Formats: sequence, C-alpha cells, structure tokens
Amino acid sequence: MFKEELFSLIDSLEELYQTEQVSDKQYSLPKLCNLIQKNHDANSKLWINEEVARSDDIENSKIVNAKRKIDSLNQIRNDCVELINNELVSLLLKDKINLDDFEKFNSESFGSIIDRFSIMYLKHFYMFQLINNSNLEESLKASCKTKLSLIENQKADLKYFLQELIEDMYSKRRAFKIYKQFKTYNNPKLRTF
Repeated sequence: MFKEELFSLIDSLEELYQTEQVSDKQYSLPKLCNLIQKNHDANSKLWINEEVARSDDIENSKIVNAKRKIDSLNQIRNDCVELINNELVSLLLKDKINLDDFEKFNSESFGSIIDRFSIMYLKHFYMFQLINNSNLEESLKASCKTKLSLIENQKADLKYFLQELIEDMYSKRRAFKIYKQFKTYNNPKLRTF
C-alpha cells in the first residue's frame, strides 16, 4: 500500500521544494515527486513574472513579455495539477482504490491542494524575506510577522487536508474528482482576439 508513502511525501513537501533532483533512494514515489517539483517550479517562475508585470517602472514590452510567460507557466501549472492527480489515481488503483466507487467527494483534488500548498510556501518564503529586510520600517515588519503567522497556520491546514483526503480514500469514505481545466489562452486557434 502507498498510504504511508503518501503521508511521508506530504510531511516532506517543503524539503522536496528545496531539492534539485529527486532520486529513487531519496523519495519512494519519484514520479509523483517530480511532478510536484515541476508544479512548484512553475509557481516560482509565475511569482517572479507576476512581480515583473506589476512593476510601474519598466517598459511596456517587458510587461507584455512577462504576461506571455505567465500564460505559458499557468499552462504548465495546470497540466501539472492534472498529472499529479492522474499519478495519484494510478497509485490508488494499484491499492485497489477506484475513484469511481465513491459516492462522496472532496471539493478539491489532491493536485489542487498540492498547488495551493506550493503557493502558500512561496508566500511564506517571500514574507520571511520582507521581515528580514533591514530597509523595511518596523510597522511593516510587524504587519508581515502577523501575516507570516497566518501563512504558517494555512500551510499546516493544507497539509492536514491532504492527509485527511488520503486517509478518507483509503478508508473508502471520500475521494476527489478530476476536473479538466480546458485552458484556451495558449491555443492560437481558440483565441477570440
């Protein structure tokens, strides 16, 4: 059964985000780990490009370029969420758990929660940098510290939700449905403008 390996993976998400290359010896579910890393990499690059797109002091052409990168990265991100879900379904089937056998479903898929955790991890990372910025005034640092505490709680909640979803699937109480994103903005044939 993959249940314990999935719990272990959830516990080590932050470590996984900081790992350059996944090895079979290091993580017992390397394919799933690689997909989670790819999703996080896309989210990291999205964060940077969104900051560029929001900048007031750069040329319009750089903003346009950043927006195009954002579209491409969003496609990768959404593809990763679907691939993470598909890989989990494959693992569950090996453990004789079929999502079609369930009557109750979670409102979010495993991959969607992983994606939200990745974003929350990035918020934590950048908020921590702000707190340690010596040029930031103390009142803003205090505000950032309060936000950081809330972010830490939200990260813990998301990990709990992931673990609860895995537990519910293995206990045959509740599963998730895979919803396709059907993004059209990266297909020139489907654009309306």
